[in-house]
Amino acid sequence: MNKIELYSPEDYARAFSERKKRLMGIWGLCALMIALFAASTVLRLRIPGLVVTVALACVSYFLYSIKVQPYLKYCKYLREMRDGLTRETDGRFGYISQDCRMVDGVEVCDFILHVGDGETDERLFLWDLDKPRPHLPEGQMLRVASHSNFIKSFEVL
Repeated sequence: MNKIELYSPEDYARAFSERKKRLMGIWGLCALMIALFAASTVLRLRIPGLVVTVALACVSYFLYSIKVQPYLKYCKYLREMRDGLTRETDGRFGYISQDCRMVDGVEVCDFILHVGDGETDERLFLWDLDKPRPHLPEGQMLRVASHSNFIKSFEVL
């Protein structure tokens, strides 16, 4: 019986620390934008003030969308994985797909578990691509602990 936890307390601490750094960077950029806008208003530089404000607003939105928003979603995902309900399912390992997709802001691939003998007895779980894929033989008996369809841990039976 070999239980493998996908998420450790260090994973949580690292993700929340990185989220804080990225939020502070965006807040700093927004503070700079407000300061430059205020300075241009006081100095009555209408056109340069508007250009700087619009440019910094666009840059702020772009950086927020690319750098901060994915971390916010991943931290929300980690919080749900840590604090949410857990369900355990026993079955035989099927396969892990090579295709990845984005679900709730997390990049995942399909993890198929067979809980019975028919094709309708397959269960779809989602494997976080930030974690190394397990090397399991097809048909290996597993106990998968999950939150929703996301795998929290698995145990080789």
